[in-house]
Amino acid sequence: MLRADLTGLGISHLMPGGGATATTVCCRWLVAGGVSTEYATVSVAVGSMLTLALVDSRRSFRTGRCT
Repeated sequence: MLRADLTGLGISHLMPGGGATATTVCCRWLVAGGVSTEYATVSVAVGSMLTLALVDSRRSFRTGRCT
């Protein structure tokens, strides 16, 4: 998982449309590692949602507005 995430991060910074490309590469790496396509897709989606929630909570905490 760490290798797939780091590879995706590198791709997202190098390729145009990096987020979509990185998601595809992460899912393919997980499937190649033996994870089913459904679990790979869900794990990448959940990871993205958790990252966005963390960023949003830090911004809310910093500005003092928790909505």
